[in-house]
Amino acid sequence: MSVPVVIALGGNLGDVRATGEAALVQLNNTPGLEVKRTSRWYSTEPVGCDGRFLNAAALLDSDLPPTQLLRRLLEIETESGRVRTGHWTPRPLDLDLVVFGQWQVADPRLKLPHPAAWCRRFVLDPVCEVAGDLVHPDFSMTLHQLRDRLLARPLVVAWGAELPLMAVTQGPVQSRFGSQVCWAEAGEPAIFTFVPPSNVFRGQFEVALPNQLVAARRIVIETLTSMLDEPVA
Repeated sequence: MSVPVVIALGGNLGDVRATGEAALVQLNNTPGLEVKRTSRWYSTEPVGCDGRFLNAAALLDSDLPPTQLLRRLLEIETESGRVRTGHWTPRPLDLDLVVFGQWQVADPRLKLPHPAAWCRRFVLDPVCEVAGDLVHPDFSMTLHQLRDRLLARPLVVAWGAELPLMAVTQGPVQSRFGSQVCWAEAGEPAIFTFVPPSNVFRGQFEVALPNQLVAARRIVIETLTSMLDEPVA
C-alpha cells in the first residue's frame, strides 16, 4: 500500500531550481515512487552558512520502505553534485524526508518525522502548499497548524535552560530579533521552550540548548531565524 511522503528540497549553489526539478523527475521515474504535487520555490534566509537558499517541497506516494527511499534521496543528492564536507555547508541540493505517513523512526541514520521541521518556516511554508492537512505524528497537529503557530508576533518563547537568560538573549540575539520575540514569564504559555539537553523530548516543542555560552547563542539565533524569517515565493 502506498504511503504519503513529504520531501523538502533546498540548496544554495548553482541553479538550485533546475537541479531540484531534475531531482523530482528522477524520483518520479523511480519504481515505487510517484510525485503527486510540488510547491513553488521560496527564497529563504540561510541557517548555519552563507548564501540565501531556495527551498521547495513535494508530496509523493511511496511503495518503498523509508530506508530504501532515503538511499534513493542520497543517491540523487550525490548525482546532483553534493559533496558532504560538514554540517550545514553550502550545497547544490538537499533532499530531506519530512514525514513518511505516520511512521516514527529513531535511528542514527534516519529520524522520522524530521526532528526540526516543526519549527522551520523554510520547510513548513512550501510543505503546507502540498500537504498542509497531513498530521504530524509527533504532535498530533496538521502541518498547517504547526506553521500557523509561528506566525504570531511577538513570538512567545520560554526559557528552561541552565544558562542565565540575559547571557544568551542580549547582544546579537537582541539586536537581530528585538521586538519579534517575547520571553515568557514562568508558567506563561509559549510556542516552544529552550531546555537543557537532558530534558529535551520530555514535552512537546522543545529545543535543546547546551550549557555553553557560544554554542547556546548560536542555537538560539539559528532557531529564531528558522522560526521568524518569512520565505519569499
